Amino acid sequence: MAGRSRREMLLMGLAASAAAALPSGAPAKAGVANAGPADCRPQPPLPGRGGFEGQRKADLGNGSYLNPVLAGDQPDPSILKDGDVYYKVSSSFYYYPGLLIWQSRDLVNWSPTTPALRRPIGSIFAPDLVKHEGRYYVYFPAANLDQLAAPPVANKPRLPIMAIYVVHAESMAGPWSDPIDMNIYEGIDPGHVVGENGKRYLFIDGGKLIPITDDGLARAGKSEKVYAGWTYPEDWVVETFALEGPKLLRHTAGIIFSRPKAARRDRALAFGARTLGELPP
Repeated sequence: MAGRSRREMLLMGLAASAAAALPSGAPAKAGVANAGPADCRPQPPLPGRGGFEGQRKADLGNGSYLNPVLAGDQPDPSILKDGDVYYKVSSSFYYYPGLLIWQSRDLVNWSPTTPALRRPIGSIFAPDLVKHEGRYYVYFPAANLDQLAAPPVANKPRLPIMAIYVVHAESMAGPWSDPIDMNIYEGIDPGHVVGENGKRYLFIDGGKLIPITDDGLARAGKSEKVYAGWTYPEDWVVETFALEGPKLLRHTAGIIFSRPKAARRDRALAFGARTLGELPP
């Protein structure tokens, strides 16, 4: 497995899982078939004051709060501050409507705003929520790995196995556009950035940079590997070498580039540069 990226391992693993799926008619789990109405009754909220839909509320009302601040499945959060309001979107995978936008004024108390994605296009993960010239965008990859093991169906178009899409809106409250295929199929984990030349780019996994159009809705050129990552000692025992989740923020002094490294799940690196061309090798 050495040298394989997370994307390659994900494709291989899920393809194998799909091929080994249980046939229809497999026996149901004991007890589930006889579940009655009592099993569906709302459960009391977890410790803490009741929050949205009875979820545990992080704010204790006395200047303290509980972690996690947001209950439920909230992986890969991308947070944008717009004025006095913070907005967040997370991976939604096969749940639709997807890419639910949350809002907060203190990063502790969150409430849902609207989903940014309503048309199913696959499993959604690692989104990037940005604002550019008064418009909001969510960039995200969509995976359709089940198609690797499924035979073609007549008159049913097949979606890309892995592609990067974008949705956009004039307001966080929507309406959000239909998902747009950006014709980017060579990577995952898009991170939006504007260069010193005013042009827009997406960083993706593997240290690759892709120019996109001025409207932010399509690729505008070939991908270029601009960052190779730090090579850790060869005697480290790791799963694989993978550069993932690039996030770039333009600050007063230049650009801050951060990304996690799959080789060690507890490690994230960050560094600065004045321009995109000065990112370290």
